[in-house]
Amino acid sequence: MQSKIILIPRNIVVGVGCRRGTEYLKIKSSVMTILEKAGVSAENVNCVASINKKADEKGIIELAEELQADFITYTADELMEVEGEFEPSMTVYNHVGADNVCGRSACRASCNGECLVPKTVENGVTVSVYNTGFMEDKVLNIVGFGCGSYENMTIEAVRTIEMSELVVGFKTYIDLMREYFPDKEYYENGMMQERQRCEYALNEAVTKEVSLVCSGDSGVYGMACLAYELAGAMDNSPEIKVVSGVTAANSGAAIIGAPLSHDFSVISLSDLLTKKSVIEKRLRAAAMSDMVICLYNPSSKKRADYLAWACSICLEYKDEDTVCGVVRNIGRDMESSKILTLGQLKEYNADMFTTVFIGNKSTVRMGEKMVTPRGYNNKSEKSIIIFAGTTEGRHLADYASGLNIDTHIFVATEYGEMILKDDKSFDGNKCIIHTGRLDEAEIKEEIEKINPMAVFDATHPFAVQVTENIKNACEKTTTKYIRIKRDKENYNLVNREKVRSAGSAEEAAIILSAPCYKNKKVLLTTGSKTVGIYSHLEGFKDNYYLRMLPNVQMLGEVLKSGIKNSNVICMQGPFSENMNYEMIKNYGIEVMVTKNSGNTGGTQEKINAAMRAGTEVIIIEDTGSDECIGIGLSEALKYITEIVEK
Repeated sequence: MQSKIILIPRNIVVGVGCRRGTEYLKIKSSVMTILEKAGVSAENVNCVASINKKADEKGIIELAEELQADFITYTADELMEVEGEFEPSMTVYNHVGADNVCGRSACRASCNGECLVPKTVENGVTVSVYNTGFMEDKVLNIVGFGCGSYENMTIEAVRTIEMSELVVGFKTYIDLMREYFPDKEYYENGMMQERQRCEYALNEAVTKEVSLVCSGDSGVYGMACLAYELAGAMDNSPEIKVVSGVTAANSGAAIIGAPLSHDFSVISLSDLLTKKSVIEKRLRAAAMSDMVICLYNPSSKKRADYLAWACSICLEYKDEDTVCGVVRNIGRDMESSKILTLGQLKEYNADMFTTVFIGNKSTVRMGEKMVTPRGYNNKSEKSIIIFAGTTEGRHLADYASGLNIDTHIFVATEYGEMILKDDKSFDGNKCIIHTGRLDEAEIKEEIEKINPMAVFDATHPFAVQVTENIKNACEKTTTKYIRIKRDKENYNLVNREKVRSAGSAEEAAIILSAPCYKNKKVLLTTGSKTVGIYSHLEGFKDNYYLRMLPNVQMLGEVLKSGIKNSNVICMQGPFSENMNYEMIKNYGIEVMVTKNSGNTGGTQEKINAAMRAGTEVIIIEDTGSDECIGIGLSEALKYITEIVEK
């Protein structure tokens, strides 16, 4: 008698709710009745689901064991997050924190599958039945197997190929795979048949486990891109999984040393799919920027002179003695490598199995190895970093450049850069300005790159987060950190009764919430970042004015606070006393909020203008302890002198 195998899908989830201590037989009877009504066999049940308060419910546990199903529970919060229509019960909600246990738990456990039976009460037990509808997704694996040797394949690549029923690839690659995986079904074709190869793999992957193999990495000049493009045009395409491999740039670099330790570009000289004119543009851009260049497909029978052509382009921007390297047959029999100069490379006879490396100005030859230093050992005793934002920062930069110290100045905005360059004593040859806001990781990267003797933090006292980021970055790079302390200013106050102090913007907002400030027109000169702190105050939309830098992006953020468009004054300082006075009078300002940013920051001019206009002033003082700790400008200048004298 011929035997028959019957496959029973376990695709049913049963949600169960019951009173504490409900006996097993009662729960079982209720569940079986509901399953029968749904036309579902108990053998189809994959799991039983409920709330976590039922995790120790003996009757439900025994039911799951008899059904040979998993028992899954969820918290009340997790159940209430489930989207859908469920019959609610306030009694249940008040008792366990979820308005429906059986339906929500079954829906969640089935990953929002099809509801076969909504919440049904049977003998005091609530039951809901869901169909997962799960079908095993078919996957086409695009596998990069590296340079060709088994030892250089990634573990993931090996395991993926081992699990595959069919392996598809270029004939040369399939010959390699047969050696390592002899029991697989294979499909191969020749050069220029990439499209047919991908189409075959995609079609076969609908019914079986398939790996489409590529040398190196499947996403670097490999089949991954073409597979995605072709799959997009299919009605029922399999899922695509890209399994990365080690590309020739990496494996070749390891053979000849460490040529790719800094920025580099990878360019193929093959013009089968890319115009020669485009290749030339990319070569020029890479050479002009002094990146290390890795060349794929440097020469062929039809392109015998392409490597010489590429070298000629590079020689327009790089010295003839630039260190270069070539590696042939990476990871295979007859592997070979050579270190040579760019001038010598121009005459080198390469082929399609050769990977070429062209160094940058820093690349050096170490015996038969090619190394591109990243800069870890380039510490200069005459190099410092200044994070500027104050007058003290500009003074430091001027002094350092006068002592022939390489000075890297970091400013947050283009306005800050403009202020520096407008300074008559600024030396653009010795002072390098970096513009843009940096987070902690980016600051750390810049410190590692420049490797200075010290980092001077001359940012504004209110830039608390920036200071914290600089300190942390210095600590992580073991770089000396020096905070420049700003001396407190003694302001000339004509009418002290009109001046109040606040320790922060939040404290200023508390002051302004007092009834006496109701309906008063308020001018904020504290910048765009803190405007949201005042947005809850009565009359904010109509009575509050903000003066800020003319920045479109920041303006967009400011308007989200609810302030009136017409109440935003976009102007770039510095502002004289008269300018401040005219602005106060023009807008009828009764209260002005300003930071204690020092005389150089225009605080005195603002106070003078307010006093003239009879306008009240709220000054936000710098009260943070960490921000006040540091050394003065004169002490910092002494330290810079010591650096020079070392």
